Amino acid sequence: MTVEKFTYDELEQIGNYSGMGRPARFNTPITPRENMLRMYQGKTPMWIPSPSEMATLKIDCDPENIARSPGDGPRVDGYGVEWIFVESAGGAMVRPGDPKVKDINRWEEYVTVPDPDTWDWEACYERQKGRLADPTLMTGITFGSCLFERLIAVMDFENAAMALIDEDQHEGVHRFFRAITDYRKKYYALCKKWFNPDCVNFNDDWGTQKAETFNMDIARNMLVPYVKDAVGYARSLGCTWICTAAASLSTSCPSSSRKASTAGADSPSTTSRNSRGCIPETSSSPTAWMWPTMPPTRKSRQPS
Repeated sequence: MTVEKFTYDELEQIGNYSGMGRPARFNTPITPRENMLRMYQGKTPMWIPSPSEMATLKIDCDPENIARSPGDGPRVDGYGVEWIFVESAGGAMVRPGDPKVKDINRWEEYVTVPDPDTWDWEACYERQKGRLADPTLMTGITFGSCLFERLIAVMDFENAAMALIDEDQHEGVHRFFRAITDYRKKYYALCKKWFNPDCVNFNDDWGTQKAETFNMDIARNMLVPYVKDAVGYARSLGCTWICTAAASLSTSCPSSSRKASTAGADSPSTTSRNSRGCIPETSSSPTAWMWPTMPPTRKSRQPS
């Protein structure tokens, strides 16, 4: 492996990124976008990429993003689910105790999957276009709850977990996940049309700090077919696909010894521990279930 020579000029701070904490931006020999693309393409980046080095967009015409934003609540998303923003947690939670869907086998009687075609994308673009102005940054679009998280949102956690293991509920879960995946694909297509992002994410927490919520058989049978479909469609649009898993995946990804926060289906991990092929059915190309969350470093490129 060839490692480019480090120079002290790289330690010059030339500004700050606009992401969380506004971390320092340095005089790097290649742009943050070029560096991150190296990671996604399975090449060796010059430094460890950070999410702060990406221009991240949130689609503010999406009723779920509106419902889960800071402010007084509760607010209702496109499924009719009430969300309350919790300041101490820094995020929104579903109002518990009164799940929208009482029986997943009859979910169509309780909720309607939103139609992104009905949202005001032009106005959304006008509000967000300023974040696309820097060509040196990759652009990414974040999404709210996807498969299991959306099942939790409409059923509450206990009922959603039971639905994944109860064979009598599997048919309804599959219909629900199919509808969510089709909705997500339409969402990706509209994001591509209006914002042409480099990458799109798939937010679906699959575990806790200690372990996965379900075993691999459940994952393969209930989740992987839809994840694979979402990955393939995102790639067909020319986008890198990132899965935010926010959990310990030590069982399904035995080569990973630390908690995985984000999985990039198109990128090998830039840390020394990568988890290629954790769920190999999702992709024929290298798969990693980690995002390098530490700040940029050049420890691997010391001056000679």
